[in-house]
Amino acid sequence: DLLSDLEDEGVLKLDAREVDKLIKAMDRDESGNISKVEFKAALQELELDIRTFALTQYKAYVVLGLNIVMVFILSFVDFEEPEGEEWTRVDNFYYTIVTLSTVGLGDLVVRVDTPERLAVFVVFSVAGLGLFATLVSSFAYLLG
Repeated sequence: DLLSDLEDEGVLKLDAREVDKLIKAMDRDESGNISKVEFKAALQELELDIRTFALTQYKAYVVLGLNIVMVFILSFVDFEEPEGEEWTRVDNFYYTIVTLSTVGLGDLVVRVDTPERLAVFVVFSVAGLGLFATLVSSFAYLLG
């Protein structure tokens, strides 16, 4: 039933007494059954939109997928290494993860000696940090 689905998704956190009270409040004609009209009226009174509940889990999976794609693509970008260093794809992947997670160990650094490289690095960092922060939030939602 819908209430247990919402509770399973973590959207509705009620104990048994609160659920019973909510059901009685929804059942306006006291028939013991909640009609579609009664349910819609209760949602409108509580100013809830059921569509937002259904989309939360899917949003988390979309964000997870976007982050995987972003990290994969950025792992194939040829960052401008300091003179004398040659990065492998593994180094690029490692640098991407360390930078986006804001760990920033400093063992690998990119050269940003021109305005163009600085602009690319800033866009990479800002967009990546936003997506990575959303990824952490999505993991918390999915695991939680």
